Amino acid sequence: MTSNILPPELEKYRTAVESLTQRQRQCMAHVARGLTSKRIGGKLGIRSGTVDKHIENARNILGEMDRFDAAQIILAFEEPG
Repeated sequence: MTSNILPPELEKYRTAVESLTQRQRQCMAHVARGLTSKRIGGKLGIRSGTVDKHIENARNILGEMDRFDAAQIILAFEEPG
């Protein structure tokens, strides 16, 4: 996680993002790149249903929003590169 100062509208998600598992963050990073659950599963070596569960759990932690918006918030907290 980055220690960069984020805009206040993102700072409110810090605790939620920090509570996500590494696998949830990996799945959401692929969502941000536009990959489907099936493609994410192939890249990570897990079933698409498992990917969907990781995404669902991450979205539940962040609150009511679509998967792409949740992925963008999570990526804002990641280290660049």
